[in-house]
Amino acid sequence: MKIKNNFLKIIFVTILIIFTVITVNILFVSVFKYHLRSGTDLKPYVDESNLVENKIIAKRGNILDRNGIIVAQDIVAYDIIAILDKNRISNGEKIAYVDDPLKTAKILADILKAEESELFALLSKQGVYQTELGIYGKGISKEVKEKIEEYKLNGIEFRSTRKRNYPLTNFAPYIVGYAQANEKNNLIGKMGIEYSYNSYLTGEDGYESFQADKDGYILPGMKKEIVEAKDGNDLYLTIDKGIQEALNIALEESVKQFGASDVWASVAEVDTGRILAWGQYPSFDNNILEIKDYTNKGSQYTYEPGSVFKSIVYVAAMDLGTYNGNNEFNSESFCYISDSNGNPTRTYGYSYGCVDNALRGSWGSIPIDDGLIRSSNVATSTLLVDYVGVDNFYEYVKKFGFFDYVDTDGVAEEIGQHNYEWASEKLNMTFGHSISTTMLHIIQAYTAMFGNGDMIKPYFVEKIVNGNGEVVYNHQHSVVNKPISEASAKTLQELMGRVVSAEYGTGQGYSVEGVDIIAKTGTSQIALPEGGYDSENEIASVIIGFPADKPKYMLYYATKAHFGWTPHYTNHPVTNLLQKVTKILEVNYKKEQIEEGVKEVFEYKMPNLVNTKIDKISEKLNGIDSEVVILGNGKSVIDQLPKANDNLYSNEKIFLLTSYNDIKALDFSNWSRKEITDFWSITNLNVVIKGQGLVVSQSILTDTIIQNNDILEVVLSDIYKEKQKEESISEEGE
Repeated sequence: MKIKNNFLKIIFVTILIIFTVITVNILFVSVFKYHLRSGTDLKPYVDESNLVENKIIAKRGNILDRNGIIVAQDIVAYDIIAILDKNRISNGEKIAYVDDPLKTAKILADILKAEESELFALLSKQGVYQTELGIYGKGISKEVKEKIEEYKLNGIEFRSTRKRNYPLTNFAPYIVGYAQANEKNNLIGKMGIEYSYNSYLTGEDGYESFQADKDGYILPGMKKEIVEAKDGNDLYLTIDKGIQEALNIALEESVKQFGASDVWASVAEVDTGRILAWGQYPSFDNNILEIKDYTNKGSQYTYEPGSVFKSIVYVAAMDLGTYNGNNEFNSESFCYISDSNGNPTRTYGYSYGCVDNALRGSWGSIPIDDGLIRSSNVATSTLLVDYVGVDNFYEYVKKFGFFDYVDTDGVAEEIGQHNYEWASEKLNMTFGHSISTTMLHIIQAYTAMFGNGDMIKPYFVEKIVNGNGEVVYNHQHSVVNKPISEASAKTLQELMGRVVSAEYGTGQGYSVEGVDIIAKTGTSQIALPEGGYDSENEIASVIIGFPADKPKYMLYYATKAHFGWTPHYTNHPVTNLLQKVTKILEVNYKKEQIEEGVKEVFEYKMPNLVNTKIDKISEKLNGIDSEVVILGNGKSVIDQLPKANDNLYSNEKIFLLTSYNDIKALDFSNWSRKEITDFWSITNLNVVIKGQGLVVSQSILTDTIIQNNDILEVVLSDIYKEKQKEESISEEGE
């Protein structure tokens, strides 16, 4: 019993001693600022201790093209910090401040390509704890950081940061824009999509918090409080890398062929308004930012559009029901006077002035159809006076949106001016003078003329996706107006086909092998700010719709140069571009051609299936002959392609996403590039597409669940050409 009591006493005394030691240690730390266990004098630390919060910088969201190729991204970079205070306590053997400014400046100047004298002045500052090295020491790469570290320079430290990087050279920089770090080291959008969608792209910074001494060292045993950063959302553009690169090449070719001072162009989808490419020359590199002109030529440069505007007075007459293309008119000079309301009237005697065709051309009495085919100014003047009327024409120009902002995706834009008071001004507007506009307005107007009469708002941002793969923004189909009927649009399209096919058509120089197109050419003078017109340069433009029977895409191309001849007869940059674009978009390429006969194609309007239960889908698609592809393991639709109200064709697949989980690889055999792109776009999975044509192999087996980090690689081949090759070999054998 006595032994047991002694054991209890020993335990009690031991606990008492431990408690006493802890209490005394706490007392010494709190009162005397001395750590007994380690024998550390805490006065240098605690006397000037403070709460340190280091920001954990959130990653800015990526900008990607419509195929998931990165256009803008954050990369890790570093800022150089030089500690100059000689009283800074060293944390180890290395001296913790810059002890040799001259040597340090010399080494850094060589690596950073900076002036040694500038760096020496910064490193020799007196009375400051630390300094930075200005532009030379900001946003340096990991490679440069490691090169500096090899010299083990005292007092030179690095602060991790992020830098915006644009890996694709000249990828629609006036649309993408750029982002730069502000004084708080946050990346902020300064131009383009980077600016207008800054709130979506910007993440939420995190932080780490701890008590540290005056030199920034954390005491042994101290814990950090960490709040992780929340990265920004990823933004997907409508722009296609392949088409954009083809357009960029064409811009350079125009400079070489015509000595152009300015070129601007765009490729768009007619039914949706998606902008597939957008560019201009001169341009700039988003990484270097040597920007000589901040004007987005496609949306901010206003100019007289010239004869591409003639389609409006033609389609207005068609829409009013007054048009008969076989009616003839006198193509000689249209001389005019005005009535009591200031409206023009044709006269063959005394006149206020005359409207002439280009180069004063005249073909006698010709059908009014030929007026558009030959791009006759006299024809449009005749239409205004005898078929449309000045008030009606003005209303159609208004309905086509030329007096209002397009207002799309925050893109900076201007509205042109117009004069429509005097008789001469009313006549001039019919052939694209007395009014100025932008490429963006022209594209929007032609969505109605190349489509079914609905005018669709062009757009650049397809969707925005957060870090969990959830779509937080999805573009909604936007019909701005319906200025003309579908029948009127179709009649105009047929006539524009003859602009290319007729031997005297002004657009015959744009025809390319393998695809039928419709077009309208234009040539216009350049108004000078001080008045009058540029006597040296002019603008040659063309709007092209393809394929001709049902235009799905359009190309607008404008070149400012001193032309020695009309560029519409020989324009290799545009025709080369058109050939590349039609191949990428697989225009006129039908896999049914490989089989016997050609399958008839029907057109529908895509219904809205979002939130529809799986078992109710067939009801909503009743009468639509298209293949439905259901993706995910959900019970109802959360996303769809095509989008609601988009045009749908019977040979197209309908993709319905029910969830982002358990998406399986399908049998992609004979799928087209567009179908694979649609599959990638709606699932956000990692897909690599190689080749052109139809799918011949895939890296993930059918019915295998595709994980988020898996890469699905599909190889395409032009099996129509392969079949031709086989037949050729067979014939040679025979």
